[in-house]
This record gives sequence, structure tokens and C-alpha cells, in this order.
Amino acid sequence: MKKRALACLMAGVLILGSVGCGGSAPQGNEAEQTTEETGQEENARNETELTEDSASEPKEVDWRTPYEETVTLTVAMESVAFEFADGDDLTNNIWTRDYREKLNVEVVTDWISDEYDTKLNLAIASGDLPDVFTVDNVQLTQLMEAGLIADLTDVYETFASERLKEIEGGEPEVLATARKDGRLYAIPSLYAGYQPNLLWLRQDWMKELGKEFPKTVDELEDILTGMKGLSQGGYSFSTPQDLSSLYGLAPAWGAYPEIWVKGEDGNIVYGAVAPEMKEAVSAWAGWYQEGILKKDFATMNSDAVKEEVVAGNAGAETYGSWWGWSEGIDMVKNLGEEAYFVPCELPTVSGEKALYPMKFLNERYIVVNRDCANPEAVIKLIDWYVYISNDALEDMDQKEIELHTANNMAHVTKPFTVNNPKDDYSRYAMIAQARDTGDRSAMKTAIAVECYDGAMRWMEDKDPDGVGYALQFGMKGCGMDVLTGVIDDDRVARSELQGASPQTLLDYGSTLDDILLEGFTKIIMGTEDIDYFDTLIQQWYAAGGQDATDAVNEMYNS
Repeated sequence: MKKRALACLMAGVLILGSVGCGGSAPQGNEAEQTTEETGQEENARNETELTEDSASEPKEVDWRTPYEETVTLTVAMESVAFEFADGDDLTNNIWTRDYREKLNVEVVTDWISDEYDTKLNLAIASGDLPDVFTVDNVQLTQLMEAGLIADLTDVYETFASERLKEIEGGEPEVLATARKDGRLYAIPSLYAGYQPNLLWLRQDWMKELGKEFPKTVDELEDILTGMKGLSQGGYSFSTPQDLSSLYGLAPAWGAYPEIWVKGEDGNIVYGAVAPEMKEAVSAWAGWYQEGILKKDFATMNSDAVKEEVVAGNAGAETYGSWWGWSEGIDMVKNLGEEAYFVPCELPTVSGEKALYPMKFLNERYIVVNRDCANPEAVIKLIDWYVYISNDALEDMDQKEIELHTANNMAHVTKPFTVNNPKDDYSRYAMIAQARDTGDRSAMKTAIAVECYDGAMRWMEDKDPDGVGYALQFGMKGCGMDVLTGVIDDDRVARSELQGASPQTLLDYGSTLDDILLEGFTKIIMGTEDIDYFDTLIQQWYAAGGQDATDAVNEMYNS
């Protein structure tokens, strides 16, 4: 207690009249005794009381009940380009005011950095940690083994809202990685939604060619050949030097170059070295020779690819459901209101419906310093974020809710952010119902209303600023419409590697992927023939791929 009180004093985050790290700090034995008495009095005063019985059998309380005396939490944050309202700043904004006014919690930023993980690793090594911060898989494992973070099992059961429990419970595999010996040591931030790549095709060119969406790779190749004649750049399929757009199309050949899959012998192998990948690379090499791919694609980063698309030099690529936000707005402003891409499912060699790859998905983990006096306050602030994101429209005005997300404001609360992976899908269902029936009451969240209104600006008035909304959420056949069909059919190929990667794999960093990228590029561009694929895979295993594969299988079978 004494050491913690002095540490808080040195950090300059003490505020008179508060509890936890925010209380006044007498010195010596008096500090230890006073801190203990303050904690005891606070526990007796409000809903933070957890007796021995309640610790073993936590009871649910109303998380929205504010503290009688101010609780202070220190946080660490990654730098983000915030755009604060006039008079606001990092310590005084719509979120921090909510925390103070609604829950009586003061959030103090201990540090903020654009090299967050580097700074956090140094803080972990020194043990000088704020009350609340986010970590990746590896850091979580280190902190749990070192005993530096709080056991959140009981406070989560007691203070987590039903909505938070529903969201976390919907991702049991992820939640399991936050546990050790059956106890919960972190709250997964989860992810914004499963967003595999779809095939996006320029719709005005499709009409001009008289083509329907392709079901087979042969049909796609026929479309791409036709698009070459309409392209100002003389090619049709766009991919950057990292092959990401081609990788997104790889499931068409049953290949999954970015996840770990089960091999024919039952062991786990990296998808990029599986036999199906050879078929895909061979096909792409043919596309390059036929002029479907740009001759100098290997020199183009993602920004250059976007410029090419916006200029009218390509008619196809793979992308997430948000394509309209990335290229769509600029494209219609530059080339006209009919010049935009529309999404469809990936074709396959056989014509059967494709399976879509899913990595282990979790953005970060929220953890609490073991010395934090009020870990339940962290759960309450997470609850507040979840409430604003999912249920606030029941009680708050639409414009007030939008202020919480405008201009990157949602990132201000990053240490307390839990995403709802089903949000995009449920939002689309609301928007589709409102679109088809004209009944706006179908939309139960502020973001659904925002997306619907934005989509209507494009669909009814051809306002280019509404293209992103329309192509992701608003139009029939939009990105989320296509993905809803994929999810409803459960056509998902989940990675066999779940949670933290084994250290052996982490030690290689990007080296193993870089070896494959370089080799695949040589084959595609014709400097090596397709038989080089087998040599490349042997080189990959010799360079560390075998060690990484063994480590993944050992972890999977343990």
C-alpha cells in the first residue's frame, strides 16, 4: 500500500478527496494505515463492497451507480489524431466528462505515445505501470506469468453489464485466452466485426460487357479479359506489391495464405505453403502474362493502387466491405456517379461457394494493474462505452451519441473499448428493414441511423459523401448484404492457431512471410517458373518454417 501511494504521488496524479490512486498521501506508516482505512470506508459506503462471501459468489449490481467519492484511474494510450471540440483536450472531452458526471470517475493519462508497444514493454520490464492499459497476446502472457495484473474474475461477474457479458460471451474462444487457471485476467477488446475480402467489380464496366457476377474462376477470367479493353491502364485486376488483393482471392483455389490450416495428415500447416497455393500462384502467373495484372505491380504500395483505381485504370480487386470509403468517394467524384465498384462473393474453381478465412480476431486486451485500488471502476467505464455504442439511443438524443464518435473521439476511450463483433451485421439488418419497409423505428442504435441517413444521401440524391455508407450498408447487394449470406451459411475457414502465437513463430517476425512473398512474386512475374514453388517451400522450411510449424503443432497438441 505504502509503495503504491508513493508511486502515485510521484506520478503527479493525486487529487484531494478521491480514492484509489487519487487520494491524499500521508507519509510513512500513516500512509499505509490511512490508505487501508480509506479503502475500508469506501467499501462500506458504496456498491464496491466485496465481502469474502461475495468474492466467492459475486452478485450483480447496477454498474451505472456513481461513486460517492471520486475514484481516479491512470491510463496509458497510443497516439491517435484526435480532433477535439473547441475548449476540449485529452483530459477534458465528451468521454472524460461522462466518466466524471455519470460515474464519478476521474481518468488521468499517465502517458501517451506513438510507439506504444515499445514504451509499454519498457514499463512492463520496470514494473512502472498505470492502472489501466491495453496489451497484445504476448504482453498479456508475460503479465499473467509475472503476476503484475489484477484478477478480474469477481469484479467482472459483479459489475459487467448484461450487454458486455453478451458480447464477450459471443466470442468464447477469445475470452478463453484471457484466462489463466480458470481466472479472468483481462477483458478482450474484441474486433469491429468479421470482414473477409469480397470481390469488387466496376459496375459500369460489368454492364457494358453484359456480364453477371462470376461463379467460377473461368468466368472471372473472362470478365477480367474484357475489362482490359475498357481500362485506361490496359490491365484489369489491381493488387499492391504485398499481393494482398491476390491473397484475398486465394480461397477461389481453396488456398488460405495468411492462416494456419489442417493438412491432409491432420497436422497444422501454414496455408501459404499448402499445395492449393501452388495452383493459385500458377493462375496468377498466367494472368500476368495475359496483361490482367499491371506489369509493374511489384513497385506499387496500397496508396499507388488506390490512385490507379480512382484514375480508372482497373476494374477489379478484393477488399473488405468498406471499399466505398477507401476508393468509392474519390472515384465517383473523379469519374462520375456510375463509376463505382460493387461487391460479390468470391468465385471458385469448381463453382461451389467459397469458404472465407478467419484469423484469430481480437484487437487488444484491457488489463488492470494488480495494485489498482478500484478495478471495478474499469469494468464500469467499459460498460459505459458498450452502452453508448449499443443501447444509448433508448435514453439519449441521436446527435449527442454521434458526438461520442465524431472526429475520432471514440479513440479517446481506447483503454475502455470493447467492440461488438456482431455490430456490423445487426446494424445492416436494421438498415435493411428500414430501407425495405420505410419504418425508421427498426433502427435501434445511433450508428445505424447515421449509416441509413448517409446511404440515403447517395441512393436518393447522388451525394458522393454517402457512397461509403451505401456500398457498405445501404444498397441491396452491398458489402454487408453479401457478408450476411456468408455468415448465415457459416462458410468460414477458421485458423487453427488461436490466441498467442508460440514464441518460436514470433521470433521470426515477418521473415518467413517475406521469403514467400518474394518467391511468389518471381513466379507471377515470370522470372521463375511454377516448378520453383516446390523449391521455395523447401527454402521456407529450412529458413525456420519447420521450427515454426513444429511449435504451432506442439502448442495445438498440448
